[in-house]
Amino acid sequence: FIDCTEQLVDEEGGKKDGPFLASIFLPIIEKMDPLKDKTDIVFFDGGSNMQLAGRIIAARYPRITVVHAAEHLLALVFSDIGKIPAVKQKSLILKLKRLYRVFGSGATHKTHALFMQRTRELNKGRAVNLLKACDGRFAGYFYSMHRALRLKHALEATVHSAQWRALKGVQPVVHRAAEDVKAPLFWKRVFVLLKAVFPLLKLLRLTDSNKPAMDKLYFLLHKARGDGEDEEEGDDDYAAYFNEEDEDVIEDEDEWGTIVTNESSGIYRDIVEAVASRAPKLSHDFAVTAWMCSIQPEIMKDVQDRSIGNPHLRDAVERCVRQLYAHDIDGNVDGELDRKVDRFWDELKHFQLRSGPFRASWYNSLDCTEGNSAKWHGKYSLFCTKVFGSVACRVTSKITGCGSAERAWADCKELKSGKRSHISSKKAVKQATLFTSGTLRRARLQNQDHPLNYRDASFAVILLRTGRMSWMDRGAVMRERLLQKYGGLVFDDIDSETKDRMTISKSVMKYIMRQGWHVMAEPSDYDGTNPDVLEPIAIKEDVIIHLIKNTEQPSHLNVRMVSEEDDEGDDEDQDESGSGDSSGDGDSD
Repeated sequence: FIDCTEQLVDEEGGKKDGPFLASIFLPIIEKMDPLKDKTDIVFFDGGSNMQLAGRIIAARYPRITVVHAAEHLLALVFSDIGKIPAVKQKSLILKLKRLYRVFGSGATHKTHALFMQRTRELNKGRAVNLLKACDGRFAGYFYSMHRALRLKHALEATVHSAQWRALKGVQPVVHRAAEDVKAPLFWKRVFVLLKAVFPLLKLLRLTDSNKPAMDKLYFLLHKARGDGEDEEEGDDDYAAYFNEEDEDVIEDEDEWGTIVTNESSGIYRDIVEAVASRAPKLSHDFAVTAWMCSIQPEIMKDVQDRSIGNPHLRDAVERCVRQLYAHDIDGNVDGELDRKVDRFWDELKHFQLRSGPFRASWYNSLDCTEGNSAKWHGKYSLFCTKVFGSVACRVTSKITGCGSAERAWADCKELKSGKRSHISSKKAVKQATLFTSGTLRRARLQNQDHPLNYRDASFAVILLRTGRMSWMDRGAVMRERLLQKYGGLVFDDIDSETKDRMTISKSVMKYIMRQGWHVMAEPSDYDGTNPDVLEPIAIKEDVIIHLIKNTEQPSHLNVRMVSEEDDEGDDEDQDESGSGDSSGDGDSD
């Protein structure tokens, strides 16, 4: 938190300008990085004073790249999209505000209660509300629009219910909101608009997180532009949804409710233009270099497809590498920096071709599929290369903006409210730090799945094996599978003095509560008439499986004993037994 109180109340008329902001940041950077070889990137928002402060810092520290925070630029993109005539003239934002006011905010208690009741009925007892957005964070309207589309059935069920028809004395805005819900054209427009901006919403969610995502920024930005350009061909089909006249469009002083006569057909082309106008500030050298060093398979393929024939991408990467070594003054003089750049390109080629020091087995790591590029490079590239690994770790380990700072400021505003609005800056810093840390800890605990539970949602890879058996499943299908697998197999009864040869029944299987399935063993003199003489034996490693694999099976069953080294499929017995590893399996024909 920066306290500008003394500067603003200065008798000489102090301002929160660029030099003042830089004078606050520079001592902090000097304390952390006295040798000017560690700090490499600084994020600011789009304010002119902030950008000037960034340029001043970069002049002092040539190694630092100053970039515009991605979430701020994307918020501006969404603001530009909101001004597209096809969106603005149809008052979609105004209608969205009206939906939240009537159904989501609780300002009208009866309608809100009816809507919450319907969401519980349609979501297994869990209430799901609409999202509130504000003009200061314009992308929130598109998040809210997406939530409204997902709750469409709940909204329709509310306005078509008997309780709704029984409402009396409601405000006109309630009837207008109900008409919006009933209008198919409104939902068609919302769907088309969300389809056009959905890649941007995914990109915004990524940039707004506090996880390393620099290697995905340039890729998703290009994907958002490419998807929009691909959809331009279908603009004429969707244009009808925005050209039809509304039966009831409410005029409002708010700019989103203003009615304009000029219609525009299609929105994809306008959205692509809105993205293109902000794209250069997002496609900075740091983002391009991180994209080039990404380990995620989809991005690596994109690098392979787009690197050839685009020399400006290689130029951006080389500029970034040289800037990361800008603190090496001697290297700029004696040519050592040029040799490092040359070595970087050699090592990058080995990384892409999986040759040289890079082993093919390294690319089977879960970090590849999960997109943890910085973690992967820290484990492998950093120790087998001289330049590439260090650069890759630097560029891929960065977040894409100042989302964490924005959340800290939101927490500060949460604390400085009401009677606590006059607490001092020092108190606010301490309380906001504790509040934010506690909030993050609770969020991590809620999302912390057990590392060995393969059914957890966050487990990246699920091994699916056809016919996999669970010995605790008491269904008829499992009973038939177990009979097919074990029926007819034989074993010697080691508890009897004569070691009587027992046969597993082909038609009878028993399930015992909390113990699972048991095969039924027939004695050698069993005639099939008295089931009481059958003996239940648990399907466990140390019981029936042990007996089967130590008994030679009849030749007519065509059973082949397989060890773990020969066939990994024997893991089935582990599931059926609930303990231990199985070293053999029997299949009967």
